[in-house]
Amino acid sequence: REGGEVLSGEAALAALPPGALAAAQNFGAVEVVTVDARPQAWEAARYFMHLASRYDRLADFTLFLHPDVFEHVNPRTLRNLLHSLRVG
Repeated sequence: REGGEVLSGEAALAALPPGALAAAQNFGAVEVVTVDARPQAWEAARYFMHLASRYDRLADFTLFLHPDVFEHVNPRTLRNLLHSLRVG
């Protein structure tokens, strides 16, 4: 996937894997920005572009997660983080 496509609402939820979908339903709004994660695409540029283009209207919390997030983060750790963000 080329990356840079912004999905919101039902389209964003449909793009999430089941575990992330369950967590996302605890938040008022979810936006998914697709990223070309190939090393030559320099994914960090997309993260910076997201922050820069929304600087004046950033969400209270922004998480940047790889499509293979659970290869990098323990699912329980991510669940605990999302729960903490939800309840404060």
